[in-house]
Amino acid sequence: MRTLWLVLASAGVLTSCFGDPPPDPSVAPLEVVHGSRQQPTEPCLLNRYEVGAGTHELVLIAEGQPVTVSVRDSTSSVVYRTEASRGDGEVVPGSVELGAGTYVVECTAGETSSEATLVVTP
Repeated sequence: MRTLWLVLASAGVLTSCFGDPPPDPSVAPLEVVHGSRQQPTEPCLLNRYEVGAGTHELVLIAEGQPVTVSVRDSTSSVVYRTEASRGDGEVVPGSVELGAGTYVVECTAGETSSEATLVVTP
């Protein structure tokens, strides 16, 4: 009996070590970080580069300077735009509905612009 209890307790501890399961790709939250101090070589950094089609929370985190973020579809139409006016770690929440396809996430700060590619699967 004691051995069974130890096995069950160990299994419970190990299960909790794995953390939460990843979010459903169709609702996975997106973060766009501009001016990341941890990855300065990627001025327009995404927390994930592939999601499923659906409505996604999109949070802009401006760590370096004021920035405008645009999400453009394959026809270059802007499907979402937001901006951070301060750039001092400012967090700007929003949401965007994305259909399957390839999108360009563009971060524009002053005269400088950088891009990241986001793939949306069906």
